[in-house]
Amino acid sequence: MAPTGRRLLIQKKPCYEWERRFGYFTERFWVDPSRDCVIVAYQAMKREQIVTKMDIGYREEGGAGYVPNQWTISVFSSDGMLDQSV
Repeated sequence: MAPTGRRLLIQKKPCYEWERRFGYFTERFWVDPSRDCVIVAYQAMKREQIVTKMDIGYREEGGAGYVPNQWTISVFSSDGMLDQSV
């Protein structure tokens, strides 16, 4: 996994993109440096088509730092259409 140098505004905060490639699969993670570099978004792609997407929200917990308090996971079919979201 390596930083791509790209940034994206997520939850009104500038986040840094990291990427890992293996074969025809790509995983991208976006981390928020203002919140101890927690992962706020994730995408898994097969041949550059999104297969899974996850968005993660956090709350600050005294002494424990940032803990996840909400998330959405979306799974896409082979034709790129949203298959399910939880």
